[in-house]
Amino acid sequence: AVLSAQNQGKRMENALQKLSIFALPESLGTCVYLDSDMVCLNSIRSLEALSPISAAYDHLQFSGDASPLPAGQFPEYNTGVLVFAPSRKIFEELTDTYRRRHGERSHKGDQDVFFFWSQDKRVHPLGSEWNFSKRHQDAVGRQWVRRHLSEIKFLHFVGAKPWTSNSQINTFRECHYRYVEELWWDYFEESGLAAHLANPPRRSTAWLRQWILPWTKPEILKEHCVRGARLLQRCLSKGGRAFQQR
Repeated sequence: AVLSAQNQGKRMENALQKLSIFALPESLGTCVYLDSDMVCLNSIRSLEALSPISAAYDHLQFSGDASPLPAGQFPEYNTGVLVFAPSRKIFEELTDTYRRRHGERSHKGDQDVFFFWSQDKRVHPLGSEWNFSKRHQDAVGRQWVRRHLSEIKFLHFVGAKPWTSNSQINTFRECHYRYVEELWWDYFEESGLAAHLANPPRRSTAWLRQWILPWTKPEILKEHCVRGARLLQRCLSKGGRAFQQR
């Protein structure tokens, strides 16, 4: 009853239930939790050597640079990949943290609770290759992702999923991840799962999302135009400064 979202909707209420993994029998020892919107791209054998509790930062940072943040700054971890050991004590601490802090910031379900709880706890930082969010593409670009696929262990489809109906998408941001979504479709088609579904999702979803959807929904088209205007303004501003310098 405690793990119920406050004005977050069903999706975040479901996400809060992730914290219940710590209430599993402690006899299980070290476990690994994975979100269901993951694709495994490379070997994860080295998971066996990771200690609980281990999680990747929510911002882009590879293991070679997974150093602690400056004093006074607390990292926010993405709990999509979590090496943990069940602990009734930790579960009670997380529950208590939720009771005390949910009013301050509760838009990401379990991740916010974990953030507040971890500020005075020891969490081993994993590099982003263990939990590479599709949104990291915004920072590094599609070509960078293409070149480093051999390093990424888990590709995490935060936000809209490859199988999410385009009718449910209302932001331009979710329309430009076709490259990574195609990776998911490759795995989905290879799995043969579609043959067991009454109404399976189709690969054309990714193509429609990138090329058609932004021009058919007013709210997305408006956002698209605003982004275009800002880009044009920056280009003109840079051109003007360059002209002045000459």
